[in-house]
Amino acid sequence: MLLIALIFAAAAAVWFLILMRLGGLLAGCVAIVLCGSCLGHPFFHVSILTLDRLLWAVIVAWYGMERWQRWKQGQAGPAWTRVDLWMLAFLGVLSYSTMTHDWHYDGSQPMSRLLFLYLMPAGLYWIVRHSPVSPPAARSIHACFAAFGLYLAGTACAEVLGIHAVIFPRYIVASDFTEFLGRGRGPFLNPSANGIYLGTGLACCLTFFTAWPRAQRASVSLPKLDRISVFALAGAGFITLGGGATLTRCVWLGIFASLLLIMWSHLPRRQSLGTTILIGALGCLVVVASWNHLVAFKRDKNVSVADMKESAKLRPMLAAVAWQIFRDHPLSGVGYGQYKQADQRYIAQRNIAMPLDKVRPYHQHNVLLSLLTETGLAGTIPFIALLLVWSRTAWRVWHCPGLATHLRHTALVFAVCLVNYLANGMFQDVALIPMVNTILFVEAALLMSVAQQARAIEEIASPVDTVFNLVRPLLNARMAQRT
Repeated sequence: MLLIALIFAAAAAVWFLILMRLGGLLAGCVAIVLCGSCLGHPFFHVSILTLDRLLWAVIVAWYGMERWQRWKQGQAGPAWTRVDLWMLAFLGVLSYSTMTHDWHYDGSQPMSRLLFLYLMPAGLYWIVRHSPVSPPAARSIHACFAAFGLYLAGTACAEVLGIHAVIFPRYIVASDFTEFLGRGRGPFLNPSANGIYLGTGLACCLTFFTAWPRAQRASVSLPKLDRISVFALAGAGFITLGGGATLTRCVWLGIFASLLLIMWSHLPRRQSLGTTILIGALGCLVVVASWNHLVAFKRDKNVSVADMKESAKLRPMLAAVAWQIFRDHPLSGVGYGQYKQADQRYIAQRNIAMPLDKVRPYHQHNVLLSLLTETGLAGTIPFIALLLVWSRTAWRVWHCPGLATHLRHTALVFAVCLVNYLANGMFQDVALIPMVNTILFVEAALLMSVAQQARAIEEIASPVDTVFNLVRPLLNARMAQRT
């Protein structure tokens, strides 16, 4: 079995190299996102080695060799921005917090989380961030994620309807993974992660509906433009239906907010604010009118309506535990990946009028509270700063005059991805789900690459180049002595 797995992995690596040879580093990074989503750990693994992790090592080695060749030729390294410093600070805090605490806890889970949930996505971020993005490349990436969104929507609908014969990979409906069984959890085995990718696919699909009618290309006939727009709109509707099939309220919130954001960004300025407020108010009225049903309805096959109603009461208790931990460890937290070691002492306290024993088996259900309890303000502030700077950059790119339409749409797709990340992250620590940080970081990297090309963000001196410039004379002198 191991020999077959190694042969399969080697063949995948060869085809991956061919793909990168044809499409470059961007194509390789997109392939890793899609591969890790569908063919990740539940599909195939040998110990901690999975197919996407193997491909990640290949693309990092490829990128490293390219940079080494350019450095030997005296070419400057990639330009840095202040956003890169925030990213470096955030990853530095996470790494320090992990290494200075018991990272062997629970089978080295803290170290695994650091490597696979943050450092690997950050590696893809760095590669995409410093890869030039052309309009055809942006269009191709949007098409890939739109097609992936359609696949996820079809899978989610098939899960809810019980049409298991058409579902691939088969582990999605396997009895070995019973959590969230019965709703559209997709290849991630989690409806919230599925919803984040569905929201991103929805935005990518609608980029074709909004871009092609405005392209006005003489080589494309008007009927074809109309046909593409209709297909894009139909695809967006199907993805929205797939979001509904997740039977998850935070996913619905993210999809609804995504549609509002897309509509607001394309309406004329005089109409956008009023129309968005009106539709948002109508949505709030619908939520209020159906609140009792939203709080308790049958979703999972193995969870009753009473259990669902009880689960909604857990989040205030988890927030209370997080507040107690933050009061005692405001700056550095209890250590990354150490929440389940630290929370037991606070749950045992009886100074809070809540049945905290009910949350004993659970992790934090909020991505920011989870980060705050484990890394304190030292880790939470850089992460929030990253999200804010990325959002400001998206605003600048979207309003950048003269920029190609599909390049501008990288800003909108990132904004929708972030909206879905936060909408689901308010009710679940989505950062613990594999491939969720990956899609956020890759979309942010595409945005930053476009922003740097459009001069929408200020560059700074590269710390790496500064070090290399100091080291290069020493290396040259040593090589001269050898010759």
